[in-house]
Amino acid sequence: MELNTQEIQEILPHRYPMLLVDRVEEITPGQSATGIKM
Repeated sequence: MELNTQEIQEILPHRYPMLLVDRVEEITPGQSATGIKM
């Protein structure tokens, strides 16, 4: 499952400049996630 910035903002309460994730490439709910900050 991949998430873009818009989808991440729907989940996390943080906004720029404190949103430290630009894209999530892989997510295992309740366990782990792999994200990218560009």
